Amino acid sequence: MWHTELRVTTWGQVQMLGAYTCVEGDCNRCYNQAAGYFDFVSGTLLPVLRQKLCKIDAHAMYLEFVRYDGEQLWRCPGCNAAERT
Repeated sequence: MWHTELRVTTWGQVQMLGAYTCVEGDCNRCYNQAAGYFDFVSGTLLPVLRQKLCKIDAHAMYLEFVRYDGEQLWRCPGCNAAERT
């Protein structure tokens, strides 16, 4: 993922939103600490319904890596807590 500024139009107002964006082909997935994971399509934010929230401070966690056996490591951007699934 790469950090970029997204141009978001809401109710006729244009705002810039810093987010990490997927670099794979036609992927629309993005991540922002406040919003968690979301899809960004044609200037519109589409929330992902199932976010993984930190049990300590309730920030939306990000997927740090996936092991070869499928185990996932999620990390909290607020308190740096980790959770394996």
